[in-house]
Amino acid sequence: MAFVIEQFGVRTTSGEPTSAEIPYAVWGALSSEVARAMAVGASPPTYTVNNVALFRKQATVEETGPEAHVVHVLYGPIKPPEQNEYKFAFDTTGGRQKITQSLDTVHQYALPGKTPADHKGAIGVTDNGVEGCEIVVPKFSWSETWQLPINDYGWNYSQTLKAITGRVNAETFRGFPAGQVLFRGGKGSGSNKNPTLIEITYQFDQSDDVQQQTIGDITGVAKSGWQYLWIQYRETDDAGAKDYARRPVSVYVEKVYDAVAFTALGIGN
Repeated sequence: MAFVIEQFGVRTTSGEPTSAEIPYAVWGALSSEVARAMAVGASPPTYTVNNVALFRKQATVEETGPEAHVVHVLYGPIKPPEQNEYKFAFDTTGGRQKITQSLDTVHQYALPGKTPADHKGAIGVTDNGVEGCEIVVPKFSWSETWQLPINDYGWNYSQTLKAITGRVNAETFRGFPAGQVLFRGGKGSGSNKNPTLIEITYQFDQSDDVQQQTIGDITGVAKSGWQYLWIQYRETDDAGAKDYARRPVSVYVEKVYDAVAFTALGIGN
């Protein structure tokens, strides 16, 4: 498990212009980019020194050991935009997914005098395996477009987005439980109309958890949103049909995405 903590007692400040530095110790991060993202997410966007409001400018990473880093978050007198414009869009157009198991076998037919083999819901059974079929499944995607101060959300921040892309939420995000939201990445652009701002669009996909699912004769199957479920089938003697059936005998749930606290995006939870 990765976690981050401020190194208390070692904050530093300097004079003209006023600046400050807050170091954070990060353990368990898989890379320097992830460590930086975690520390930025844990740090306050503003820091006041002698009644002077300072704003987070950048963060530098020092690797101190295996999966151990110290991240120095720097603050300076940067003026934030007068107003952060925020837009969002969502899409519930169904996604396509290949399945090998039905919800229920509605009818079975066989030659006269024969009983069809019971495949326990397996779809497209052949001598070589289970072919399955493609269906439309519920899907929720959304994007958020933010106007942000380019000094805080510029080139260095783009590397934070890269590090978090292809990760799922380690904590509740936008009301969705941990593991349900996949960050697909972000796109940023600036303009000379206001060179202090950058517009960044964030892309997210959400997938529901599975609870108490029955697959063939296997019950109680559960998985978190973006975990991957697959089924192993085996040829089984069906005494009633006097034939062989291909039935699910094992279900596997695999972790295929690492989890990161999305506070590192700097746009709240």
